[in-house]
Amino acid sequence: MLNLITLHKLKYHKPFIQFVIVLCLGMVQCAYSQTPIIVPKPQPVILHLDSTGYYKVDPYDIADITNGTDSVLKFKINPPSFNCTTKGKNVVSLTAFDNGTPPIPTPRNVTLNAPISVTFDPKGNMYISEDGGSCVKKVTPDGTVTKFAGSGQRGYADGVGINAVFCSPHGITCDTLGNLYLVDAGSPVLGTYPSVRKITQAGVVSTVYTGDYFKAPFGIALDKKGNIYVSDQGTSNIDVIKPGAKFPITLAGTGYPGYVDGVQRYAQFNMPSGMTVDDAGNVYVCENPNFTVRKITPDGTVSTFAGTGHSKASDDPDINTLLTAYDVKISSSGYFYVSDWIHILRISPDGKDKAVICSDPNLNGIMMALDDCDNIYLAGVNENIIEKVNAAGVFSIIAGTGYSGDVDGNIGPFTCQISTAPINVNAQSQPNFTSVFNDVTLTNCSNLADYTIKATATDNCPSTIKFTQTPAANISLSNNTTVPVTVTATDETGGTASTTFNVRTRYVGSPPGRSVSVTASSAQICEGTPVTFTANVINGDVGTSYQWLLNGANTGPDDPVFTTNDLKDGDIVNCAVTTGGGCGIPNTGFDVKMTVGPYPTISLNPNEKILSGTSVQFNPTVTGNIASYVWTPATGLSDPSSPNPLASPAETTTYQLKATTDVGCDATASVTVTVAHQINIPNTFTPNGDGINDLWEIAYLSNYTKCIVNIYDRYGSLVFQSIGYGKPWNGTYNGKKAPVGEYYYLIDLKDGSKAMAGGLTVLR
Repeated sequence: MLNLITLHKLKYHKPFIQFVIVLCLGMVQCAYSQTPIIVPKPQPVILHLDSTGYYKVDPYDIADITNGTDSVLKFKINPPSFNCTTKGKNVVSLTAFDNGTPPIPTPRNVTLNAPISVTFDPKGNMYISEDGGSCVKKVTPDGTVTKFAGSGQRGYADGVGINAVFCSPHGITCDTLGNLYLVDAGSPVLGTYPSVRKITQAGVVSTVYTGDYFKAPFGIALDKKGNIYVSDQGTSNIDVIKPGAKFPITLAGTGYPGYVDGVQRYAQFNMPSGMTVDDAGNVYVCENPNFTVRKITPDGTVSTFAGTGHSKASDDPDINTLLTAYDVKISSSGYFYVSDWIHILRISPDGKDKAVICSDPNLNGIMMALDDCDNIYLAGVNENIIEKVNAAGVFSIIAGTGYSGDVDGNIGPFTCQISTAPINVNAQSQPNFTSVFNDVTLTNCSNLADYTIKATATDNCPSTIKFTQTPAANISLSNNTTVPVTVTATDETGGTASTTFNVRTRYVGSPPGRSVSVTASSAQICEGTPVTFTANVINGDVGTSYQWLLNGANTGPDDPVFTTNDLKDGDIVNCAVTTGGGCGIPNTGFDVKMTVGPYPTISLNPNEKILSGTSVQFNPTVTGNIASYVWTPATGLSDPSSPNPLASPAETTTYQLKATTDVGCDATASVTVTVAHQINIPNTFTPNGDGINDLWEIAYLSNYTKCIVNIYDRYGSLVFQSIGYGKPWNGTYNGKKAPVGEYYYLIDLKDGSKAMAGGLTVLR
C-alpha cells in the first residue's frame, strides 16, 4: 500500500466492524424504495421566452412528476435553458433523482479486496477500483456487483473486461460519456511502470500513458476540456496529461515534499491524494500530511483553500483546522465535500462557510465519490468495505464483510433512484404589435379590406413575422353590420400576438363593383430574370393603395406595377388592393405561381487533339433538365443535336455547345479540336535562286508554334535554329550560302512526341 494508506492505518483501526446502520448527528435515516415517475405534459410543450429572449427550464413546466418518497427530488435538465439562438422545436432530456434506499442494506452479499477509490458514471453505476483485487468492479443502481475490468492477477495488459490486467489500481474517475480513467501505481518488483488507463463503457481497457514520469500516482481528476490531472505521492507534484499528448507535464510542484503556496514549480505539496476539478478548470487537491485542501488555477497558481497546515484533536470543534485531508469532491450544487478521517466536511463554493455534516468514529473511508443526490460514498481500503453518508448525514455500510475476498452478488438498491424522459418542447419567442387598429366605419364598402398589409410588429428574438386576418379579406359586408376583425402576428417559432377591432359599414348609395386581377410579364423564367407584375384594378379611386405579396409576406412598392428579379421556383405573387376609403377590392383573378428554372451547367474539356483523318467524341457533363443540345458549327460533326457527337474536322476548329432546359434556360461551353497533320520532312532542297525548291519547306510544321528546329553541319556545328517554323530555312549561314553537302536536322514539336531527326542534303 502507499504511504497514505499506511498513515490511515496508524491513525485509525477497528478490531471489528458492526454491520449496522450508524446514525450520524443523532439523525434518523429515512428508508425509500420508489423511483420518481415522470409524465410529460402534452407535447410539444410550449415554453415562452421572456422579454430578453431567455427561458430557464422548470421541470414542472414540462412534466408532472411524482415523488413517492419523503426525500427531496433533484433534477438534471439538458438543455437547461433556451434563448434566441436555441429557440424553436427541441427535445429536453429530464432526469429526476430521489434518495431511494432499501430499509435494510445487505452489504454481506459481496466481499471486496482493498477497495481504494470509487466513482459514478452518468447512468448511476458505481465503479470501485480495488488495490488488493487488481480490478475494477461495477455496481448497478439495483445493487448488482460484478467484476468489470481486470483479471485479478497483478501485471500489465490492455484488453477487454477481465482479459485486461492491472497491477495496483488507485484513483478512478469518469467522464461525461461514461469512460473511466484510473491510475495504476505499477510495481518495480513486477517490472511494471505506473500508468493512466482508460476503460470504455464496453470494458475496453487501453493505456493513456505508461512510463517513469510518475513515481507513485494516487489521485486522478478530469476537466471539461479533457485534461487528465494526476496527484503523484512519489514526487509530491500535480501532473497533467493534455488531450492528444503522449507524455504528462507538471502543473505544479517542485518534485520535493513541502508546504508552499506559489506559482507552478515554485509551489510545494506533500503526498497529494484525492482531487477534483470545478467548472472553471480549478484543481483542488487534498494533502494528508499538510492537513489542507489546495487550489490550483488553470495558470498553475497554488493557494490554500481549506485547512491551516496543522492538525487538531478529534474532538476539537475548530472547523477551519482539519484532522486529515484524504479526498475532496464537488456536489451538483457546487459545495465541496472533504473526507477528514472521522468527519465529512462541507465547504461553500467560495470556501468561507464550513460545516461538519457527519462525525462518527466508524468512518474510515479514504477516497470518495458523490452520486446525483449528493450521497457520499467512501472506499474503506483497510476494512474492505464501501461506506455511505447520505444527504442527511446518516452513515451506513453498503458493501463488504470486513474481510478481503472476491465474491460478487447483489447488495440491493443503494443509490439515487433515477427516471429519465425525453420531452418535446417548442421554445417560443413572442411577437408584439407596434401598429394600432381602431374601430372603423366605412361608407359604401361592400368588401372587407386586408388589414394585415398595415400591420407591424416586433419580436423578443430576431424572427420572420407573418400576419393573418379573421375573417379573411374581401368577404362581403352588409349594410349597418359590425364585423369583429382579428389580426394575428405569428413568428417562426409559432409565438403569436393578436389584436381585435370592429369594422362597421353603411350604405348611402349602391356600392360600385370593384375588382383586381394580377398579371405577370412571364410566369416561367430562368433564375435572376426580371418579371413585371401588374395589378389591374376596376373602379379604384384616387387614394387606392397597393400591397404586393410574395408568399403571403409584404413586399414591393405601393404601386400597380411591381418588378423583381429575386424569385424562386414555386413563389406565389399577388396584390392586396384597398380604396382610399378603406374598402377591400376583391381579387377576381388567381395568384401568380412562378416556375423558375435554374441555368444548366456544362463541364467540357476545352481542348482536344486529333490526327488528320481521325475523330474524337465529345463527352460533356451537363446538369439540369435539358430539352435540347446544339453544336455549332455543324461541320465535321456526326450529329450537332446530340450531347455526344463524333468530331472529325479537317482543320483545327472551335465548337460551341448550347444546352437549353425545359423552361428555356441555356448555357454554353466551347472546345477546340486541334488537327495535327502528318509531318513529312524532305531530305533535299536546292537553294540556287531559281525560284524552285529554294526553301526547306515542311508542310504543317508552322502549326507547331513552339517547336524547335535545329540544323547541324557534318562537324556538329549549329548552322540554323528556329523556334516555330514560320520562316523556312533558305540554305544560308551567317548571311552566306551554306556549302553544298550533307547536314543533319533535329525537330522537337514540343507536344510531348518524340523529337524527329534525319539527314538533309543541300544541292545547288
